[in-house]
Amino acid sequence: MGTHAHHIPEQPPEKLVLPKSFYKGAIASMVIGGLAFVGGLVMAAMAEPGHHGAFTMDRVWKAYLIGLSLLVFLGICGPFFMATQYLTRASWSITVRRIAESFTPNLIPAGVLALILVLFGSGSLYEWADAEFVANDAIVQKKVGYLNVPFMAVRTVIGFALMIIVGMKMVKNSWEQDKTGDIKLNKQKAKTVKQIPIANLYEPVKIFFEPLACTLVAIDSKG
Repeated sequence: MGTHAHHIPEQPPEKLVLPKSFYKGAIASMVIGGLAFVGGLVMAAMAEPGHHGAFTMDRVWKAYLIGLSLLVFLGICGPFFMATQYLTRASWSITVRRIAESFTPNLIPAGVLALILVLFGSGSLYEWADAEFVANDAIVQKKVGYLNVPFMAVRTVIGFALMIIVGMKMVKNSWEQDKTGDIKLNKQKAKTVKQIPIANLYEPVKIFFEPLACTLVAIDSKG
């Protein structure tokens, strides 16, 4: 008996569509988290002066800072992983690259939440934000040019803006491929600099900038 080879036509990959329940669950989680934070602020404000219970302003803002740190470093680690893969021309990670890329947009809400922390939570977290403390500390007085809320707010805006721009430039290449289906956008080889995909040009910048940004964020967060 003869054998017949059956040719199975290639099908273009389908776009992943998450169920509505996923979005509803995510929105519900954000609402619950926001209400819990506001509730903590209200209970801390209602506490008696000198109260050291579970709800104090410093504890509420410390919990906020911990959650914010997780969101920030998720947004940073995804693009950093992508940068290492592009820079080393790794092909094995093509199947998980989109997962890492999906972390990048986290930097946008993280930047807004970080600015809120600086403007409204600095007084509860950092001693240098207390004018009375600064007036009685000669060492902090010498650092007041750096350790002040307005300048920290400026650093926060600039730092997050740079991280978002660099990260989104890298992800943009994949978004364009989703729209056009052009496989050339995914190729890593190029004969000239002009032929290098835009994402590849940001790897050296990303590799240098991410550890620097992490260090500055850690220093500011520690206060």
